[in-house]
Amino acid sequence: LLQAAGEERGVPYQLSSALVARQCDPRYLDSLDRLLDEAEACLSLGCGIGVQFLAERYPDKRVVPGLDTVFGGGVTAPGVWEERCVLCGECILGQTAGICPLTRCAKKLLNGPCGGAVNGRCEVASETECAWEKIYQRLWSWGRQEALEEIIPPKDWSRSESGGPRRLARKGA
Repeated sequence: LLQAAGEERGVPYQLSSALVARQCDPRYLDSLDRLLDEAEACLSLGCGIGVQFLAERYPDKRVVPGLDTVFGGGVTAPGVWEERCVLCGECILGQTAGICPLTRCAKKLLNGPCGGAVNGRCEVASETECAWEKIYQRLWSWGRQEALEEIIPPKDWSRSESGGPRRLARKGA
């Protein structure tokens, strides 16, 4: 399609494609070296992290994002993605039955529901299921409702993206 669109506009060019397992890890980019040596530009269908790694590795090439990275989400239906992680650095999924209240609760409540849900739907966004009702139901079905009594402390947001670019290193790296 891209090549056809260019030809329609009278801009002849050769289109090549390649697939790498991860654009966010330089060890996987070696296979692109020869292809990008000959290319004028690169269209990346990876997330924003992959685009940045490509642009860093090939500084003389224009790297164009083919996607708009909006959040850490997953496919819930064909053509539908839902955010499931805000990458906060202090995961509480083990306490909240695998449901993240930071992404699934409109008010981002850490210690239970607000009490405003109606028929299992959020009072802020009625098309959204109440995350805390889902957490409660799942914990109850497991016989772990006592987990709801554990107080989750406020997040240390200094570990989030609000403090600028973060860097994580494995010990000894």
